[in-house]
Amino acid sequence: MRRFAVALGFLALSLASLPALAQDIPDGWVLEEDAASTTYYLVHYDAANKDVDIGITCNPGYKDVVLAFYSHLTGKPEQAKLDLVLSHEGTTLPIDATGNTLDDHFVVEGIVAFEDPLNALLRDRFTVSVDGEELGHFTAKSGPEVIDKAIQACREP
Repeated sequence: MRRFAVALGFLALSLASLPALAQDIPDGWVLEEDAASTTYYLVHYDAANKDVDIGITCNPGYKDVVLAFYSHLTGKPEQAKLDLVLSHEGTTLPIDATGNTLDDHFVVEGIVAFEDPLNALLRDRFTVSVDGEELGHFTAKSGPEVIDKAIQACREP
């Protein structure tokens, strides 16, 4: 469990700093690797807002990943238990999550298995809801090969 607590904090800090470091902010899905720790980050950037929308952190050989959604929610208490849901056409993936403020974002993060239905949602499209409020819509259109590469990289031990 400690590995996940470290991953949650590291994901929030690293994703928040990535756009500020990049000259050209990509638009859509990007796979980044921290070779020193064999950690992969599947990140969705919004180039128009020069911001990160959502990110998944994984380590090869572990089926569980950390999923973090960057929102502009207000009025939520720190470490509050939240209902994070990814859904599309009858497929619903509920994730027990907590929230923390990071810069001007309220980051909602939880642990989920990197297998179906998450893989199916990533390869198609999905809506992110927090406590029943729809907050984002994502599609694989901007990088299906990146998503497939992330799924493969995270499965290998």
